[in-house]
Amino acid sequence: MFLQEAEATVMLFDLRGFTRLAASIGPIDLGAALSRFYSHCESCVVAHGGRMVKFLGDGVLSCWLSSEVDDFRRKAVAAVWESHKKRTAWVQQGVDEGFPVLDYSVAAATGPVLVGHIGTDRLKQFDVLGEVVNIAKKLTSVATSRSMDHLITNETLDSPAGRLPALEVEGIELGGRALRLFRLE
Repeated sequence: MFLQEAEATVMLFDLRGFTRLAASIGPIDLGAALSRFYSHCESCVVAHGGRMVKFLGDGVLSCWLSSEVDDFRRKAVAAVWESHKKRTAWVQQGVDEGFPVLDYSVAAATGPVLVGHIGTDRLKQFDVLGEVVNIAKKLTSVATSRSMDHLITNETLDSPAGRLPALEVEGIELGGRALRLFRLE
């Protein structure tokens, strides 16, 4: 796939307290904890037709491209909803299995992206680039600072198929643009 513009919903998972976690356990245990986190994220994304884009150390970037998935926003919101419903049990199961307490934030934003294989002549990788990715990253920080686990932009939630139970929360201004934000109930 060459680089092309597309409409997409981008979902970013961000593991909370990663720096503290990395300093408190050894590399082997850290790798096991990350693998468990990545698998959880993947199960939520793939079950709803999303694409895993890349692991970001303590994060996971995924997307739903309008050119690949019918009703891409609705399917992305369903993945956020699944993550929301599974989160508490997933955290507890990890503790029961001897993992440190792991928690995460999720953000989803929708808009235009540049998508495709990008890199050098020797190394290319599939990626999704654009303001919407930056918005999702910022929203994971906002979610953590507000003690919320999942935040979704209005553009993502306004799916033609209808809305999931969500509550509008105080929005933010980013890049000179006011964003309406929702958390799942």
